[in-house]
Amino acid sequence: MSINVFDLKNKINKKELDKVKDFIKEVFKKKGFLHNKYDLSIVIVDDDKIKELNSKYRGKDIPTDVLSFSLGKDPKGRLIGEIYISYDTATKQAIENNKDLLDEIAFLSLHGTLHILGYDHEEEKDFEEMERETLKLISLWKK
Repeated sequence: MSINVFDLKNKINKKELDKVKDFIKEVFKKKGFLHNKYDLSIVIVDDDKIKELNSKYRGKDIPTDVLSFSLGKDPKGRLIGEIYISYDTATKQAIENNKDLLDEIAFLSLHGTLHILGYDHEEEKDFEEMERETLKLISLWKK
């Protein structure tokens, strides 16, 4: 099992990154995953990098707040995924929504994790299901 959080912007201290990591561990636990059944990386990048990824993988040449990539399962059956969060966009959204930046990063980490777990929000019914799950799981976030 592993959850790794990398801050390529070097703006968030290790203690705060560990809180996000522990939160996502609790999300996996709540969703019924044993500690050795997932391998997830969360990477904090800037708008330029997330725009590059968004363009390459989604055909959208704009920055976004979060991108998630489900990489399937490894030979041991562990769920593998990567989440990229734009520090720049998360900061703007936190200010716009009068939220703490770490709360926004935790929310975006949860959003990306739910995508890796198979949730989506393209259709209205899927959006509603993902919203319900988000509201339920965000309660695990403790600062």
